[in-house]
Amino acid sequence: MTAADLLTTLVAHGCAPSVDGHELVLAAPPPTGLEVAVSLLQCPLRGLLTGKKVYAVDKDARPLGDGGVIDPRELLPANVHMVVVESGGEWDRISPFARETLPHLFAPAEAKPAKKPSHFKTERAR
Repeated sequence: MTAADLLTTLVAHGCAPSVDGHELVLAAPPPTGLEVAVSLLQCPLRGLLTGKKVYAVDKDARPLGDGGVIDPRELLPANVHMVVVESGGEWDRISPFARETLPHLFAPAEAKPAKKPSHFKTERAR
């Protein structure tokens, strides 16, 4: 589920999301089972509602997405560690535990190429 998908669901359930300063405000409680998703995706939701960019970095503070900008219409990057809305105050930390408990909010992790065993040697063709 992307932040855009969640926004559509919240609007359909009469939650009327809005932004007050740096805070996401809901007119009504989110549907049962979506409370944690709202908490986790609040930065991308605020970005959608305000039209501002959403920035993300990995655990080593390397920018993710396109120059650090992620699209709230896409799943969170698998290796996201922190997100913030443009001019939005402090960074929100994304717990690694969230990837285990809410995998449907994250893009699949990129497969790493298999390493050859250290004892495996290749010879150049002659």
